Amino acid sequence: MEYYRQTTLLVRAKLLLKKKRYQEQLLLKTDAQLENLEKLTHDIEFAQVEVQVVEGLKREMKP
Repeated sequence: MEYYRQTTLLVRAKLLLKKKRYQEQLLLKTDAQLENLEKLTHDIEFAQVEVQVVEGLKREMKP
């Protein structure tokens, strides 16, 4: 009976470790995706400012 209990605990411990590793990997992937989204957002905002500057320069150059 003690052997069965230890085996059960070992199996549960292994499953919990697998679950922990999976969650850690998922967190790393999610963090990387968030960083990518932040970079894309920054790039879009910068491009919008560039467009506004170019449009302003075009208006200034018209007679």
